[in-house]
Amino acid sequence: RSLGKLIAFRKMGLIAENNHNNGVIPAFGGAALIIESENSTNINSRKILAEILEVRTKYNTNMFAQEKDWLHLYEAFFSRYQNQNPIVVLYDNGVDHSREQEIKAIHKFFGNVNTVRYKPVVGYTGVANNLIDLALTLHDKNLSSNRLILINGVGASTGLGALLILKH
Repeated sequence: RSLGKLIAFRKMGLIAENNHNNGVIPAFGGAALIIESENSTNINSRKILAEILEVRTKYNTNMFAQEKDWLHLYEAFFSRYQNQNPIVVLYDNGVDHSREQEIKAIHKFFGNVNTVRYKPVVGYTGVANNLIDLALTLHDKNLSSNRLILINGVGASTGLGALLILKH
């Protein structure tokens, strides 16, 4: 599946080439996490890294999420967290216009909150992005404990979503 996305992005001229900053930086990799409920028999023997508070998606057929799309998602599902100063992990796949739209919506809805970008460092995989962003968020020592962290995600022509966690 990742090869297909790579070909599609290349045909659209969205691959960062020749050291240009605007565009997707492809990566080929993955991540795995074990997610357990509080009732798991092994939960007491493991360090709890975070609690999942919300997982929300909004169907959207647009190829790229616009500011209004992000605002609709936030207004529909995250209003009660609006004044709680979450850190936001950007979807930001490397395309300048998409990043600008996402950041405008974040600042309009949540105010001047801190944002984090992992894909410029590790690349964009297409299929495993959200899981990789979650794994990096949990490992990131710069993100303090007991903080709300919102992880944004997009599925081209299928919609956008966000995962809200409380990092321990």
